[in-house]
Amino acid sequence: AWSELKAQHIQKNQLSMMVGLALNGFISVFRDPHTYLMPVEHFREVISKTDNHSSSLGLVLGRLNGHYVVRKVVEGSPSEKSGLKKGDLLVSIERQKLSGLLQARVSELLKGELGSTTHLLISRQGKRIQISLKRTESTVMTVSGRILDGIKPVGVLTLNKFAKGACEKAKLAIERMKKSDIRGLLLDLRDNPGGQMEEAACVASLFVGPDQKVFELRYLDPAKKAEAYYGGEASVFDGPIAVLVNGSSASAAEIVAGALQDLNRAVLVGETTFGKGSFQEGEFWTQNKKIALFETKGFYYLPSGMSPQLRGLTPDVPVHFDHIQVGREADQFLNPLKAPEAVAKKITPRLVANDCLRVEDGSVEIDQEIKTAREILFCAKTVAGTNQ
Repeated sequence: AWSELKAQHIQKNQLSMMVGLALNGFISVFRDPHTYLMPVEHFREVISKTDNHSSSLGLVLGRLNGHYVVRKVVEGSPSEKSGLKKGDLLVSIERQKLSGLLQARVSELLKGELGSTTHLLISRQGKRIQISLKRTESTVMTVSGRILDGIKPVGVLTLNKFAKGACEKAKLAIERMKKSDIRGLLLDLRDNPGGQMEEAACVASLFVGPDQKVFELRYLDPAKKAEAYYGGEASVFDGPIAVLVNGSSASAAEIVAGALQDLNRAVLVGETTFGKGSFQEGEFWTQNKKIALFETKGFYYLPSGMSPQLRGLTPDVPVHFDHIQVGREADQFLNPLKAPEAVAKKITPRLVANDCLRVEDGSVEIDQEIKTAREILFCAKTVAGTNQ
């Protein structure tokens, strides 16, 4: 099969790339989907991009009735600037119809070099619209805050990614919102793919204090001892909290949401999360110094002793917004790793009382998850926790 591919389908300048893709395809099935090889130059580029700068298009896709649909548009991204909106159905990319294509192929069609332009055909409320997306180096807003006014004002803290400096920005945003005398906080981690675990631990400590263990690393190598992580920051908000999650909340986002849930500090609202609880480390490959090996080394465990790997986090209050489907960790890979089971502490189930705040008629909030989370913050029996 390789001889035929090499002779008939692979150009000479693509040979190295195709060999690498073939090796990674093999490793993903017979070893681990998150272990792979990459050129050292690319590895260094990935490591250097730990801040909030991005050249991506800034959109998250899902599936709806067999179609690819825009699930989220990142603020400040090329997608937002082009006019792309949440709920838009993608019909074609560069005249390639998307019907029947796997998501991996759709992602490939969306890739391109910095400065290049991708042409999309979308459907919005039954109307076909042509959109051109130009890849520009942009600064993605990783943290934002806003106030929902009312009898009991509520702050909404949105984290799009746990990039470098996210915790400090979150702290400043909370301090600003506290000046408006907010009575509760909604931490929005929907479609947050993760990022730096140090930032995640720091953000969690803003609500539980410096002395609470946020998560633990346990290595596949039995010779290595487990490592406990504490955020180290003083608590800056002690009111009720609801954390919004969905099927694209992954990795570091799951750690923050799961830690706050386990520590009875917050209630989770939304969908079962992605289920990425493994961690990887990169190093130069001993067989070839031009190649870097990115390898799974172990798993994250929450304060309860449970790892979110494959199972994800189960929300206290399910809200299946938009009915847009996303592929979770357990669905996307043929042979995903399972975390060794640990003895988990029993978490007391949260019962949401019927006597909760009802958002007044005329509210401009159309996000059902935000609306639901806001209402359950102030139930007769508090479910969202306080840091007291």
